[in-house]
Amino acid sequence: MADALRLAIAGEPMLLLADRALYWPARQRLLIADLHLGKGTTFRSAGIAVPSGGTAHDLARLDRLLVRT
Repeated sequence: MADALRLAIAGEPMLLLADRALYWPARQRLLIADLHLGKGTTFRSAGIAVPSGGTAHDLARLDRLLVRT
């Protein structure tokens, strides 16, 4: 994986992925960071202007990570 940093945490090999995730190969676990599903809708309902499409972008990122790992 070209855009991943290999590291060990507590002696366990891990991959730190550029898409804000950590993959633990020994357990086949994908740990996701900074996933805010529905945040834009909540902000807009409170009158805070935020761009649309954030949830779709996050879901596409999650899909790419799942396919990759």
